[in-house]
Amino acid sequence: MNQKNLKLMRSNIHIHLKKIMALLLLNCSAFIVFAQTPDWINYSSRQLKYSNAQYYTGYAENSYPKKENPHNFLEKQKEKAASNLSENVQIRVESLTTNLSQQKNNEVSSYFKNSIATYSNVDLVGLQYLTHIDKKEKKVYVLAYLEKQALNKYYQQKLQSEVTRLDNLIQKAESFFQASNTKQAKIEHSNALLQANKCNSVQALLYASNTGSSTTSHTEKLIQLNQRLNQLLIKIETGEKRSINDLAALLSEKIIKGIPNHAQLKISYPTYADTKFTSPFAKRFSQVLQQELSNKGISILENPDHNTLLLKGTYWEESENIRVSLAVSDVNGKLICADENIMNKQYLIDKQISYKAENFSDAYTRMQHFRKDEMLSGDMILELWTNKGDENLLFQEGERLKLFVRVNTPSYLRVIYYLADGSKVLLLDNYYIDQSKINKVVEIPDEFECAEPFGYETLQLSAQTKAFKSLQTQVQYGYQFITESTNAIMANTRGFKKVSSADKKAEVRLNMTTYR
Repeated sequence: MNQKNLKLMRSNIHIHLKKIMALLLLNCSAFIVFAQTPDWINYSSRQLKYSNAQYYTGYAENSYPKKENPHNFLEKQKEKAASNLSENVQIRVESLTTNLSQQKNNEVSSYFKNSIATYSNVDLVGLQYLTHIDKKEKKVYVLAYLEKQALNKYYQQKLQSEVTRLDNLIQKAESFFQASNTKQAKIEHSNALLQANKCNSVQALLYASNTGSSTTSHTEKLIQLNQRLNQLLIKIETGEKRSINDLAALLSEKIIKGIPNHAQLKISYPTYADTKFTSPFAKRFSQVLQQELSNKGISILENPDHNTLLLKGTYWEESENIRVSLAVSDVNGKLICADENIMNKQYLIDKQISYKAENFSDAYTRMQHFRKDEMLSGDMILELWTNKGDENLLFQEGERLKLFVRVNTPSYLRVIYYLADGSKVLLLDNYYIDQSKINKVVEIPDEFECAEPFGYETLQLSAQTKAFKSLQTQVQYGYQFITESTNAIMANTRGFKKVSSADKKAEVRLNMTTYR
């Protein structure tokens, strides 16, 4: 081979090597982009791009079992992220609707109570997901997000026509009543009530999404329509001689007409006003209602499945009456039917049936303290429940209370029990959940017996990845009673700011009623 050909061959080899190196670099670059962890997995980056001011968000991350298909597991985590987002909306609605009620001298509260309890009837239009599967670490990540501005725009337009329809339905019911056709007036009133619940739910969500800075243009109109609807019910149903049995019988008839044949129901105790507290009256009413529905062929289930309908309700005082409002929805929150009626509260007083605990004022003030600057759930998913579940809790003297928790991150737990007499007991402090216990049900070691004082009480579970600062306590009757104020406790628990994705915290509460 001559020198010229050798030089040419070397040149060609050099060119080919450059091409090969370029291809290798390109492939490596593509691999790096594909394998790169998305920035939204980091808490700080996620907050910058999807801030609470502009978005509702829900986040979930979890390790998947070796034998499970990661894509199937991802779908389950999407449900968790959506549930987490929905919970954040609930917190926002409760907190800001309470503020709205205070601004309007509690007038609004009477009309949005049921909306707060059933706001999830509203479809969260525009819900989107970001997902990531890390096959090396065998973990999946999901971010569910919803832009508030887009949600507001959609429902502002929708609410205008819905409010007009509500006005027409109320006028129709009023016309029948004025014509002395009470039977048809009741039917049209029920139709108007169902429409009012839909409007009020949307209104509550709009107010929360609007950061609570002002009421929407339809708020005053809705208040007026709700007032007319309530006044019409009082005219139709005096409630003067009505017992709990009578009230349950009337409401059961409307429920049966509004739900599908052969439906299965899970009944929860109604709660008082815009709290989550229940009562002996609520328990007795629910028992009678359950019997009425069972006698008419409705199956009542304790543990609902995906086909079960959920019956929830609220009740509150209106002058000399007690108004009970019930709503039936499916497991996804879609409203199926709703109705309400009244009874004279003197009946309950004469029968010595408690419908509101003596410590209501103090408990309500405490609830407002909790709602102020309430933490929205983020990276850490925290759950708390009792041996009676996690909602509409009612414990009678002598009954046992067991607590169960689950958290998705190694963390320290603190449980504080706010008693009916205002005392605060530190039940558990810096109880550590290690890696082996995450996403598993953990039973709190101690068991508790319901005893005096009786009334509205609250269990607060806090979790964070850093150990809690000490609280000032003194031991009485074998328990650690906290001597600091509720505000000081909140500052201690919610005090540090999140500075990195490693610093996580969450908070959850259970409200319960205890009685003799």
